[in-house]
Amino acid sequence: MVNSLGLLLIAAVIVKLEVPALLKNKDKLGLIIFSTLLALGVGFGMALAFNIKIPNPVNFLTVILKPLNDIITNH
Repeated sequence: MVNSLGLLLIAAVIVKLEVPALLKNKDKLGLIIFSTLLALGVGFGMALAFNIKIPNPVNFLTVILKPLNDIITNH
């Protein structure tokens, strides 16, 4: 619980430091990218804080690319 609160506090500080400059410069794309990456980071951090197992992205790529590899190598 303390880990998640600490993570949220750090995220709030990052938002407080970064978002005003993005809004001042009217950088809508930068704000969207920043928000998306911060949300992903906080989400993965929360999952880690609560010991939730996250699948390895390499396994997903293997499932997608293995049939393509089989076609190319004629197996």
